[in-house]
Amino acid sequence: MSGQLRALLVEDCKDDAELLVKELERAGYECVSERVHDENGLRAALKQPWDVIICDYRLPQFDGAEALKIIRPITETPVLIVSGAIGEETAVEALKAGADDYLLKDRIARLGPAVKRALREANLRRVKKSTESALRESEERYRQLVESSPDGMLIFENGKLVYANPSSVDLFGARTPMDLLGRGAADLFKRPDDELVLKRLEEAMEGRTPMPAEVHLNGLSGPARVVELALKSVVHHGEKAVQATCRDISLRRQLEQELRQNQRMEAVARLAAGVAHDFNNLLTVLIGHIGLIKSGLPHTDPIYQDVQQAAAVADRAFHLTHQLLALSRKQTLSLLPLSLNTVILQTQSLILRGLRDEIHLQVSLAPDLRPARMDAGQMEHVLLNLAAHAKSTMQHGGKLALQTFNVQFTPESADKPHEMPDGDYVCLKVSDTGVGLPEDAQEQIFEPFITSSGAMGPGLALSTVYGIVRQHNGHIYCRSELGKGSTFTIYLPAHASTVGKEVDPQAPPVAARAGRAKTILVVEDEEMLRDFAQLVLRRNGFTVLSAANGREALQICQRENQEIDLVFTDVVMPAMSGPELVRELPKYRPNVPVLFTSGYTEPVLVDHGLHLTSQEFLSKPYTVQSLVAKISEALHRKAEKDAI
Repeated sequence: MSGQLRALLVEDCKDDAELLVKELERAGYECVSERVHDENGLRAALKQPWDVIICDYRLPQFDGAEALKIIRPITETPVLIVSGAIGEETAVEALKAGADDYLLKDRIARLGPAVKRALREANLRRVKKSTESALRESEERYRQLVESSPDGMLIFENGKLVYANPSSVDLFGARTPMDLLGRGAADLFKRPDDELVLKRLEEAMEGRTPMPAEVHLNGLSGPARVVELALKSVVHHGEKAVQATCRDISLRRQLEQELRQNQRMEAVARLAAGVAHDFNNLLTVLIGHIGLIKSGLPHTDPIYQDVQQAAAVADRAFHLTHQLLALSRKQTLSLLPLSLNTVILQTQSLILRGLRDEIHLQVSLAPDLRPARMDAGQMEHVLLNLAAHAKSTMQHGGKLALQTFNVQFTPESADKPHEMPDGDYVCLKVSDTGVGLPEDAQEQIFEPFITSSGAMGPGLALSTVYGIVRQHNGHIYCRSELGKGSTFTIYLPAHASTVGKEVDPQAPPVAARAGRAKTILVVEDEEMLRDFAQLVLRRNGFTVLSAANGREALQICQRENQEIDLVFTDVVMPAMSGPELVRELPKYRPNVPVLFTSGYTEPVLVDHGLHLTSQEFLSKPYTVQSLVAKISEALHRKAEKDAI
């Protein structure tokens, strides 16, 4: 049995129709049929599904050709034309019109095999159509994936680019895919990466799967891009080709570079902080004793000039430790809401004095520049160091430009540096037309003892700039190109308040006489420094008690009957630190003022949970005059407070 067969018979003669059904049954089919003989009947019958349509070519009201015109737009069901007499030309026309086969009624025995063949071919057509449809859908999905992929997708044939998706156009800085087509690896990738790409293309053409490679694009415009390139062999329009996937990893590499630089700078900062702390302790004793010797010598004494020279060298060492502290971001800052424009104008004459005549200074200041919390002296240091760097890169003259402006970053800001939080910033750009920096030198430019060429050098200038900016909660970036110059961009958080007034650093201290006969408890773990502080204070009329750490200081506070008027303590000490001492002190000596000192300074205090003003802190190294003045000021403030 061949199974059930639903047959639509387009036949005007009932006897002929019955003959057709019998022939189908003889061929093994279980026939379910319906006979129609006019156009209306045919259209009505076509609303049902049929396995085969058997149509007499010559009917009283219409013929087989007209029937085919009705059938084919509606269904692809196989149609067999049956006729008592049909010429060859008519048969060909019927086949062209959509008939699957034709039979003569006097050879009706062929009907069974003809139906079987027609059903088989119809099934093959359905399978083919379904396969082609699925293929088209797959190709369309693939095309959409490729077209919408964020990765660049390229296809090479014989080493030349024949296809580029929209992301590739953006990656290479082109306007349209046509700008890229026809180019080879040497045109699309920078040397020596182009040679590597050519080698990998050959491997892919040989059927191998090359390892992904990190290469630099030779873009037509826009920023330099680094991509991860993966290649595989494909067939494109029937030809053997290579598909290249370019994943933009520029941002990842930039972030990794910034992370490496931050890690290096943090390591250098920790080293610098430790060195500066030890230097400051030594320099305090050295500068202090030199000051004591000078104060006891007349200017006419033969060794006075020798002592003066020693003082000058010690002063240079003092400034070096301040540079180290700036690098480590552990110096004391006097932060006030100031206008960066004002600092630039006040520093402009110093900048000009340091430049050669061949270098032109251009200053462009935003009239509505917002204030920022800054230390004017340290920002002056930043400007002078950046100007000195620019001068070193313009041996034959050029232009140094200073520009300020306001900037606001939001989550939608395309130009926001990656690690910067959203908000309002004051921006300073310092640009030069010097020789510029090679790409590898830009990564190291803020490291100590690195010159603008990336080689080892003698200075801390740009490292100091980096440290000062970071201690202001700011950010600094360097963008440079060989032969075109460099631009340093500094962002400082804008401050909401109005511009404040700077405290005059030369204001005379309270007279030391105000503290005579007062008792000072000196807490310092460095013996030489402790002895020096005692010597200075006793010479200036103070009574002095001393302790090597906070624990000893507390024991003194418990057993001494005399009044203690002020505690002068180091911050970082063994056994018990200065901040720990201060937390325990009120149990034994309430309301005693405390003056802190340290070579580490403010950030260390913050780490210990203390937020001090400049009145409560004396940074190392300190001089005889600054120590006496600071102690006297603290005692005077206590006396004023007690008098209220």
